[in-house]
Amino acid sequence: VMAEAPHGTAPALQGKNIANPMAMILAEASLLGFVADPRCKLVSRALYEATFETVRAGTRTADLGGHAFTEEFTDAVIEAVRNKLELWGSLGLA
Repeated sequence: VMAEAPHGTAPALQGKNIANPMAMILAEASLLGFVADPRCKLVSRALYEATFETVRAGTRTADLGGHAFTEEFTDAVIEAVRNKLELWGSLGLA
């Protein structure tokens, strides 16, 4: 299985911290969804949910009408994934 974000490489954005990383994050979530290990499927679900919840909560890059930089958006998704996995673990779901 291969996963690739549905856009180009955007070399003009390289090093500017302004690219929207959502497509790459979702591509990784898709890839993990194909792995037979249930932990990978759980992380896949967490990535999907965390990414869309981050946008809904208002952390958006400029192309989505927000002011977040690439790192800020990515960090918000990572934090949401961590929180989900910790919560699910405490409930015995992970």
